[in-house]
Amino acid sequence: MGTWFNTTQEGEKYKEHQEALREQKKANPFKWVLRFPFKIGASEVGKPIKIIFLDGKLIPENGNLPDGEYSPFYMDVHTLGYGSGKNYTYIDTLKCIKGKQPCSICNEYKYPDGSRSKSSFAGYYTIIDPRPYKKKDGTEVKFKRILFPAKGMAGDLLNKVKIECGGLVNEKGYAVVEVTRFGSGKDSPNCGNSFKYLGRISKEKLIESFGEENSVPYNYREVFYDPTPEELAFLGIKPISGSKEDIAEELSEFDFDKEIPLETAPEEISLEEIF
Repeated sequence: MGTWFNTTQEGEKYKEHQEALREQKKANPFKWVLRFPFKIGASEVGKPIKIIFLDGKLIPENGNLPDGEYSPFYMDVHTLGYGSGKNYTYIDTLKCIKGKQPCSICNEYKYPDGSRSKSSFAGYYTIIDPRPYKKKDGTEVKFKRILFPAKGMAGDLLNKVKIECGGLVNEKGYAVVEVTRFGSGKDSPNCGNSFKYLGRISKEKLIESFGEENSVPYNYREVFYDPTPEELAFLGIKPISGSKEDIAEELSEFDFDKEIPLETAPEEISLEEIF
């Protein structure tokens, strides 16, 4: 039997499998929320990218933000996938529940090389990435509203910028931040490791440029949902029985006495400076 073609029976099974994948994507739209990465390899190392943050207020001294607002939304998350080669599809929004009960993904899922999935802890924001790109079908997309996972050192650096500029979002508008990735190894986070505050874009200009539906953060409790038994089975995972509890909210701790205003950054930045 050849390795570069399928028999009729094999072809029919493969076709059914691909159709099942497409239907799964339609049935679970929140699973496919994109997250911000620099491309793998050296093509974007050292290249600054300008992004707009849609959330990230300073946390009040009492430690409480209004219900439904986060700065950021903290989660333990698994990155899984299926397929092979160019058709390998990553799923970046499967929450890990190991802090509350046994986690089916931690215990059951294995990567193609046999290693087990380890969740990573990150603080998630919602951003506008104004870089245009083309989908696989050739459709041109002018910008993306996506998740921004700030992990480890990157989260600490971004927190510093957030404090210094008076919040990534405040009454004056939405922060435009220049993010750069230096290095491309495992110790270089693919969300970047250098952050520079450039200025702000007003709410009116944001809505005018990107639409009102793209001016608000994602509902993280819907994005990071409990995988269903069917979804776990699709990934070859046997569900572990147990009660479903939401992961407790975690808030950053800041020293508000050390806030430093950025006198050199403009109050408002033009779109021409972003694109």
